[in-house]
Amino acid sequence: MTHIMFLFFILNLLQYSNPQIDKTLGYRSRGELEYQMTKIDYDWPDEKIRQDFINNNSYIAVNNIISGIKVWRRKIFVTVPRWRPGVPSSLNRLVSFYGRGQSTPHLTPFPSWEANRIGKCSALQYVQSMEIDPNTNYMWVIDTGRLDIFTENPRNLCPAKLVIFDLQTEQEIDRYVFPNNVVSGSSNFLNDIVLDYVNGSVAYAYMTDTYDSKLIVFDYINRESYFISHASMLADEEGRSLTINGLTTKISSNINGIAIASNFQYVYFTSVASFNTYQVPTSLLRNKSSNAQDIDASIRNIGRRKSQTSGLAYSSKDKMYFTSLTTNAVFQWDARLDAISAGGFRYATLQSVRQVARNDTKMVFVDSFCIDENGDLWFTANRLHEYLLNTIDISRRNGTNFHIWRYTLQPGEKNYLHNANRRTRL
Repeated sequence: MTHIMFLFFILNLLQYSNPQIDKTLGYRSRGELEYQMTKIDYDWPDEKIRQDFINNNSYIAVNNIISGIKVWRRKIFVTVPRWRPGVPSSLNRLVSFYGRGQSTPHLTPFPSWEANRIGKCSALQYVQSMEIDPNTNYMWVIDTGRLDIFTENPRNLCPAKLVIFDLQTEQEIDRYVFPNNVVSGSSNFLNDIVLDYVNGSVAYAYMTDTYDSKLIVFDYINRESYFISHASMLADEEGRSLTINGLTTKISSNINGIAIASNFQYVYFTSVASFNTYQVPTSLLRNKSSNAQDIDASIRNIGRRKSQTSGLAYSSKDKMYFTSLTTNAVFQWDARLDAISAGGFRYATLQSVRQVARNDTKMVFVDSFCIDENGDLWFTANRLHEYLLNTIDISRRNGTNFHIWRYTLQPGEKNYLHNANRRTRL
């Protein structure tokens, strides 16, 4: 009896001491807070270089914020968008220096400092998002080419481009520079990217352009790009006011988050300033000749969410994950279940939706997702609304600002690209 009582005491102690338990849901969450940072700092070559960057305003700590995330073989890659001046490196790998007297993670530029040099158009200028193909170990990186786009004086330094790195060698293996009539060098905001497999290999990449309200298509086989545009990609008036933890900001973000079904038949997208989610068939996107009537007839509103959202992610088990910004939560849509009841994915709507994670202090503005090959959903939370309002506090007085979470999916649930090279082969 003594041993039983002791075990009961320990279990209760763990329950109330684990900060990753979501008290609002009443059950033990499968989410784990992996990393948290008060401010973003880097793995500098030496302290003198760090001080030089600070002195010439090349590093302004408060202007650095994590956004995109991808995980490959337990290496965590994050982006720091160059929305404002003072961001030393835009594409980075997260590293921990516990053995070097450091207590918080830092970022190291990927693949190098030189590859992130501002003003060098062969280098990465501003990376918001990327995608990793686990079948080839290639990282597809989108670079807007523009800097300081959240200021009154954006710098349009370079044309937008798509760069592919081999993660096993950390070498660039391909690049494509977008023509100005597809991705504008003076107004684009390339935001998110997904890959489309055809007959065993990547044939297309789809990207959202938030500022110009476009869905960009890159035909990898034919080395050409084009776009579609539609009213569904615009911000909704009712979605322009965003309130998180009592703090309200005005947003005007157009098409933003994007996901693609694991059978590569449909793409899903939404804007931050909207409560609606849309579906478009890839058969339309793959056809450069699709006209306005085809587009209007093919894009479908699959349902209204309870909150504005940012990132989307789709799994091999036809579950789509999305953020709920106003409630500091992550939701899951079981697309397969709704497709069965509706008579196919073509008709499925947001019915089987449930909350899977929530934390009112450390899931504030969940921004971006990825699913790794171990079946873990990773996501960033970055208080972006506070960044926009210039109220982020990096003094440590109010705790940490930037958080990286890992949520364990159901057994067998993987990334949408899992085994795509074999599944799609004719």
